[in-house]
Amino acid sequence: KGGVAYVMEHDFGCRLPKTMHPEFARVVQVIAEKQGGEVMPSEINTAFENEYLKRKSPLELAGISAIEEKPDSGEVNLKLKIHSDRPGFLTAGNAEYTGKGNGPLDAARDAIRTASGGKTAFQIKNYSEHSLGEGSDARAIAYIQIERDDKTTFYGVGVSPNISRASIEALFSAVNRAFA
Repeated sequence: KGGVAYVMEHDFGCRLPKTMHPEFARVVQVIAEKQGGEVMPSEINTAFENEYLKRKSPLELAGISAIEEKPDSGEVNLKLKIHSDRPGFLTAGNAEYTGKGNGPLDAARDAIRTASGGKTAFQIKNYSEHSLGEGSDARAIAYIQIERDDKTTFYGVGVSPNISRASIEALFSAVNRAFA
């Protein structure tokens, strides 16, 4: 578990949350068992990208059109364009959905729940972020752990120059892993 996390941090700059180590180690373990041997750092990174960054099913974040904060109430309204490759998974098909919450992530959670007609009941358990690189071309990486109603947890990861987008992409990543 620690070896996989070390490779991700040392070779690729990703500081995985400690509670994520066992989850990703299981992903790499499956690859090691299939190959019958050692998994190279580049293969670990490819597994990370495929497991967390490239999942676009059942929901794909197609755009964020507005994040509006109401200073008097602290409420955030968020408009997301969401696509699905799963027929009947979205209540109104590929469309724009609005969510409300105490911040952008809570509002995104509300929009996802609305879009799926309640098929994606979950709570956000953990969140962390850091930068990848330095200077004006640095990107943000966000890690989010969600918990389904059955108490099963899943991590998601998002990367973007915009921290709000990285966070929301991480949420979609976790939802896609939890409700695949």
